[in-house]
Formats: sequence, C-alpha cells, structure tokens
Amino acid sequence: GSVFRVAMPHDSELRPVVQSLLERHNLRLSDYSVDFLIRRLPRDLLSFDQIFDKIDELSLPNRRPATLGTVRQALEEGPSRKA
Repeated sequence: GSVFRVAMPHDSELRPVVQSLLERHNLRLSDYSVDFLIRRLPRDLLSFDQIFDKIDELSLPNRRPATLGTVRQALEEGPSRKA
C-alpha cells in the first residue's frame, strides 16, 4: 500500500490556506494583519475556523472591517464557544 506522512504545513504554505478561510468567512484583513495572524496561529489547522469565527464575532457588532486589534483580541481570547 501507499505510505503518506501527514505534517503541519510550512509557513509558506499557510498563506493560501489562511486567505481561503478568510474568504469563506467573508473577512478582509490587510496584508499586515494576515502576516501577523499567520505568525501567531496555533499549528493546529482545526482551530483556524474557530479563530476566524471569533474574529467575525468581534467585528460583526461594530459593522466594521476586522482590524489588527480585532485579530489580536481574537487570538488572546481564543476560539468562540459555539455549540
């Protein structure tokens, strides 16, 4: 049979993944904010959606685009607790 090795993506591979997930969440971040986010994301790909949900949750009530401050707050507070 075939043997596959599953590993965490390299930093260079994360940008397309992150941008795709941001688009799916209808979030637009500056390049600087995306870079900031990539450097601080946990290397657990399953947590990415939860973190982007948290960014959305924090920016939606203000009806403003997510800023670097929103990204920082989402990373500090952790994923939202959706059921």
